[in-house]
Amino acid sequence: MKNRKIKSKSKAQPKAAKKAHNSKVTMLGRDPKKTNIKRQIRKSRPLHKRILLHPITILLFLAIGVVVFEWTYRVVADTVTITATVPAAPLTTPAVITSPTDGFSFNTSNVLVEGYCPASSYVNVYDNGGFSGTSMCSTGGTFELELTLYLGANVLVARPYNITNQPGPTSSGVNVTYTIATSPLVPSPPPATTVLPLLLVSNFQYQTFVVNNTFSWRVQIQGGIPPITLTISWGDSKQTEVITNAKGLLTIKHTFSQEGYYPVIIKATDANGDVHILQLAALIRNPNAANIYSTNYILPAPPNDSLAKFFESTKTWLWIAWPSLAIIALMISSFWLGERQEYKDALFRRRKKNLNQRL
Repeated sequence: MKNRKIKSKSKAQPKAAKKAHNSKVTMLGRDPKKTNIKRQIRKSRPLHKRILLHPITILLFLAIGVVVFEWTYRVVADTVTITATVPAAPLTTPAVITSPTDGFSFNTSNVLVEGYCPASSYVNVYDNGGFSGTSMCSTGGTFELELTLYLGANVLVARPYNITNQPGPTSSGVNVTYTIATSPLVPSPPPATTVLPLLLVSNFQYQTFVVNNTFSWRVQIQGGIPPITLTISWGDSKQTEVITNAKGLLTIKHTFSQEGYYPVIIKATDANGDVHILQLAALIRNPNAANIYSTNYILPAPPNDSLAKFFESTKTWLWIAWPSLAIIALMISSFWLGERQEYKDALFRRRKKNLNQRL
């Protein structure tokens, strides 16, 4: 009997010590039952949940987010085209026609007009108030173009424009005359019907085109007797011939393989042999160069950045990267919410069990 009493006493001692320990822990503000539940839940957590909730996983997710954001920024920044027009310096001096001289008389309609012009400009020449052609001012400060005179009196006026199409002063007019030479022995027969003279009508504003892209310009055909043959000299040793029976607007097109300034000369000939010449200007630049050009300089293209090309080539992968990042964020959030709910359910079951035991 004594031995049994001693054994029961030894069994009672750990229980008393455990109860005393629990009371001390409770006095310190920590519920031992709650602590045991947390330990049990942590031990029962699957490995992948414990890893996902680890701070290293959160840091890794943030690092991936920063990389994807920077990737997106680089791609978007490399594909945005900025267009701006900065007014060029205004022109203060006029373009002066030196040939032909005032009062000169011609017996042919096609003439060459030459003169001086301010630097970094192009010159439009007007005949009797109508546009007759354009020419870029060369680095030497000169211009030249071919045009067709009207029968009778002609007043030629040259006006310079800067590269943002702002006009400069107008030159004084040059008066010339075009007369048809006739033989006194053979009188010219009177015309059966009145036919308007053949004209090519257009206008020019400073505009650049890209290498290997299509240069296009609209020209209007007026008067003349069809069919009308257009012979276009593109300035790059190539020619195009177009035959049309229709009058009105016509779009001319060509592709230039090198940058630079090309005088485009359009020669129209109708069925009666009448000729009219109109000169335009083609300004061709590299695709990566700024859209600013003058005859004195070409702005250099930006450097060839291999990193920028890499980001540009991977632009389509962003459609996969951002949804994947969003899915990972949702997975981490769902695991965290599941762990939290699992802990609450276990705590509720434990309290319910304790309550049932007391009852």
